[in-house]
Amino acid sequence: MPDEVMNGASAPSIAVGAYVQIRCDGERLVCGVIVEDFAISNPADPHDRKWAPVGRWAVALDDGRLVFVDTENLVTAHAEWP
Repeated sequence: MPDEVMNGASAPSIAVGAYVQIRCDGERLVCGVIVEDFAISNPADPHDRKWAPVGRWAVALDDGRLVFVDTENLVTAHAEWP
């Protein structure tokens, strides 16, 4: 479901400063704040390497860790996972 519309109401977009959830280990959810967007500085790998993919978003988790994830791996914290 698009992030902009959920159940007829506007939802916050995924952007720097947004509070988001990330699914870890296939089941467990962790929460944090997006602190940086690397979309422009991390273009697609011209060599199509799969061994060290770079995530678009830097997220400071509530437990103190910093993780890098792509858009499809996170959702705004108030939203529900499909």
